[in-house]
Amino acid sequence: MQDLSDSPRAVSTPRRAIGFFSNATDGNGRQSILGQERAFFVFCDKSGFDPSATFVQADGAATGGASPYTAMLDYIRKEGEGFTVMVPDLDVFGAQPDDVAISVLELEDLGARVHIIDGQFVDPLHVAMGVRRKAAAKQGVSERIKSGMRSRAIRGEGLGKPPYGYKIGNKKKLEIQPGESETVKLIFTLYTQQDQGIRLIVRHLNENGIPTRKGRNWSMVTIRDILRNRAYLGTYTRFGMRVPGSHPSIITPDMFRWAQTRMDDRKPKRRNGQAEPFLLSGMIYCGYCGNRMVGVTRKQSWTRRKDGTRAERQYRYYQCQSRTNQSVCQYHTRRAHELEDDVFSYVKAQRPRLAAQKGRRTPAAASQALAEKRQKLEAAQKSVERRLRQSLQRVAGGDISPQRFRPLSSELIRTRRELGDRMAILNEGSEVPETASPGQQAVSTVDRLSGEWETMELMLKRALLQDLVDTVTIFDDRFEIKLRLL
Repeated sequence: MQDLSDSPRAVSTPRRAIGFFSNATDGNGRQSILGQERAFFVFCDKSGFDPSATFVQADGAATGGASPYTAMLDYIRKEGEGFTVMVPDLDVFGAQPDDVAISVLELEDLGARVHIIDGQFVDPLHVAMGVRRKAAAKQGVSERIKSGMRSRAIRGEGLGKPPYGYKIGNKKKLEIQPGESETVKLIFTLYTQQDQGIRLIVRHLNENGIPTRKGRNWSMVTIRDILRNRAYLGTYTRFGMRVPGSHPSIITPDMFRWAQTRMDDRKPKRRNGQAEPFLLSGMIYCGYCGNRMVGVTRKQSWTRRKDGTRAERQYRYYQCQSRTNQSVCQYHTRRAHELEDDVFSYVKAQRPRLAAQKGRRTPAAASQALAEKRQKLEAAQKSVERRLRQSLQRVAGGDISPQRFRPLSSELIRTRRELGDRMAILNEGSEVPETASPGQQAVSTVDRLSGEWETMELMLKRALLQDLVDTVTIFDDRFEIKLRLL
């Protein structure tokens, strides 16, 4: 891996040194373990570092789990900040640039800096830029796979699941599905000739008992996809190619153009960036239709009368999914911040009742609870890992600035570490001691949330809250909460 380590930041140099080596011999000129250790001690003596410990990563071993890398992290955390981790090269952290970047970020967050022996200090931002090269390398493999599929697409053969309104015939080409095709014509007619919006079309189909291919209610997303799909013109589109006349059309070109013009005119202007996840997503349900409520973000701007300046405010709230996507039920909404605080206030008020749950679970119940908790932790870990790698991709591609990337990555790294600690404790079987009742465990979670409610990273807060809350049912004038222990 190329040395990308020249750091532009002025950071004090920790004088206590840790050597992190690898016994891999991959042709990059790396010395043996003895040679790496000798180079480490010589460099420390020459440069005024104080050797404290050494760790050896096995050939091909991952930097996560019960590995020498994890042992090094535990050592740094136990001893406190102020270490320089010296490595022969950056490949000791993994073969992929994003793995290297995450390791360097993780060490930096613990107060340690990475230094290449006989080289320079490593800036994780520079390493993160290598993610772009990894994506480019993968692109070559992807293109070879797609080339064979392109030849089939050129012949007009259907690939994958056919669009609604079509089926794949004996000659592997799209053929009209009579019942579904009539629904497609109805959707375009309602939109282009009867001036009905997407939400009204969804309501019309659902109220008239016209199901989707899977027998479910229609949603706004499904209707929007149909209105945008050029397949209904008889044009097969795949891999950036268009093959006109590859199969029978369902609608006319004029009708399709009218639909596109109207959708473009109504398309809302959106800003770049990812929306912040909602704390209670997946836990709250509409009390009137029983469907889940989803988080919605809206921005509103206006001109102040006094001075004519523009003002903007963002609103976040939960809304019934049936109304949002299927145009059934009603506009049952709750502001996100208020509902989240109200839910936790209720949970805190139940602390005495939770503490009173002194009975032990049966072995079967304890095993099931343990499996559920592990599943939730794994889901939270995957979510944080995905967001962390996405942030690396975004800073590498210039979508976010280095100034924004620093605090974002630090927050995600800490949550990742916290969730990893909880999983390790869970796997050791010591998170729920035999002497502790379920109520004591719940009270411990409530107390921790109380102390860190305003500062805790959202994904960790969500994982802890899910340990306490089963469901939240929302009505216009109240909400009902089912706790896991009550």
